[in-house]
Amino acid sequence: MGKNWWKMPLGFALMFVVLSGMLFLALMEYADRALFRLEVQEARGRGAELRGFLDYQAAQLDLLCIDWANWDQAYRFVLGGELSFEEENLNLMSFENANLSHAAFFTKGLSVRWHGRYIRGTKWLAGCSGEEISLFKELLARSYKTGYSRGIVSLDNQIYLMAARQIRDSDSKLPMAGWLVLTRPLPEVKEMRGVVPGLIEISPIPRARERSPHRDPKDAVSIVPISSSSLDIAALLWDPLGNPVAEGHIRVDRWIAREVRELMGRVLLGVALLGLGMCTGLIMWHRTHISEPLQGVYEKVAQMTASGNLEMLSLESGELEGIVKAMNSLISHAKGVERRAAMEAGRTRDILDGMDLMVALCSPDGTISFANRAMASLFRDLPSLTGTRFWDLMDHQDRERVREQFLAAGEGKRPLLRVHLRSRRTSLVINMSPIKSPKAKGEVMVLCRATTASLPPGVFA
Repeated sequence: MGKNWWKMPLGFALMFVVLSGMLFLALMEYADRALFRLEVQEARGRGAELRGFLDYQAAQLDLLCIDWANWDQAYRFVLGGELSFEEENLNLMSFENANLSHAAFFTKGLSVRWHGRYIRGTKWLAGCSGEEISLFKELLARSYKTGYSRGIVSLDNQIYLMAARQIRDSDSKLPMAGWLVLTRPLPEVKEMRGVVPGLIEISPIPRARERSPHRDPKDAVSIVPISSSSLDIAALLWDPLGNPVAEGHIRVDRWIAREVRELMGRVLLGVALLGLGMCTGLIMWHRTHISEPLQGVYEKVAQMTASGNLEMLSLESGELEGIVKAMNSLISHAKGVERRAAMEAGRTRDILDGMDLMVALCSPDGTISFANRAMASLFRDLPSLTGTRFWDLMDHQDRERVREQFLAAGEGKRPLLRVHLRSRRTSLVINMSPIKSPKAKGEVMVLCRATTASLPPGVFA
């Protein structure tokens, strides 16, 4: 105890630190999950903002498409009755001022009346490719009932805003004669970043990755944690046909989570300092109030054990008061037991001394620890029977037989035998039985009765 007095308070302090650390980690995990859910909601909100912004831009292009599609000149041009519309209106200046990329006129039967593509930097118009014309026709076929279509499309691995309108004569209210399709490049990322913070780029999805047109809100935004302080968002963008054609990559700064981690780190430092102070306080308190007083109790008990003199403990200590009271109660009980045992032992010896039978109590090795008066009177010529082996009192020729029977009695048997004491001119009927008592510890009681009946002739000659 004197060498290991510091282990108990240190154990309590370590237990406090461990439990505090477990609580800290649990709170940190819960906070991180809660913040991640908030960040996921923010990421989905930014994806919705990006789609809403692109839809707004497509709506602006749709207004331009409505203006062009409602011209009477465009109506006659699609029907083939106006040949000057291409030269007067579909020129480089119109494409540049309206920031257009593609324009195409289709008849009511979706045959191409005119198509052109503006190549920036070269100041000239080129025809649309066959793949672009096919995509336009598919969009128009899907939009025949609604009469219009707008959104984003992927053309030649580039993303464009697209708007399509049926061509009508606004004055004469004639039926639809054909379709007009216009496209416009996406706004610059810097411009869109003012509306959607953290936008990195909008990249087309390869056709190998295109999936069936199911707009599941849970799959609309995929979130990839880049580090503990940032998230990358891939927001899916669909064309008017419902196919995913592009991904908007947005980066979200996890500044709340970073600040929470710094705050929790400070809390952890405070918990560690509190644990250190508690450990020091517990060690000092345990040493002055528990360890040293308890060591004094141990030393007093050791002295009483060595001397055999039981004395009541006197120790003034509030923390050990219960222990001292319990030990004093044990000492009082031990004193009482000792007195009762001495009285019972004395009473038993008095009873055995008054018996006519010869009685001897022997240890497991045969040494006599008590002999009553009857046995002492038979061997009165011996200085003392105590300390003598019982079979050594017999004649030489009978000692081995008595010893064997005595050892058998120690193993639980009850031998009964007759032995002749020739020098004392008597015979003994000896009964040996083990004493079944926890305090006896293997002792054997020997009862002897002297007799002279049926003696063989010449035994004592």
